[in-house]
Amino acid sequence: MEDLRESYRVLEVEPGASPDELKRAYRDLVKVWHPDRFNDDPRLQGRAQEKLKQINLAYGIITEPRIVRLLRLVLPLVGFEPCRHSCTNFAAQLLVWLNRLPFPESIFLRAP
Repeated sequence: MEDLRESYRVLEVEPGASPDELKRAYRDLVKVWHPDRFNDDPRLQGRAQEKLKQINLAYGIITEPRIVRLLRLVLPLVGFEPCRHSCTNFAAQLLVWLNRLPFPESIFLRAP
């Protein structure tokens, strides 16, 4: 689910919703779909786990900083495949990848 519009649909908010509206919608949906609410029904618990994954992914896509979202879209065009879960991991991966390019080493920071 990389589509931003789909992410808004999953969170049941309109595109351009405020950060407070997003957080409230996210928390409400987590309360409704939390798998622990369905301990007595394994089928519903499995469905809730899948729904919660979608909710978490949608919230992450919408709240991800715009520059990181842009880099995730553009960098694969030049051979970099960014991770999909954590901006911290993304930044570390990007530094490693940049350091492998055939440019003078002084251009890029060294990854820790």
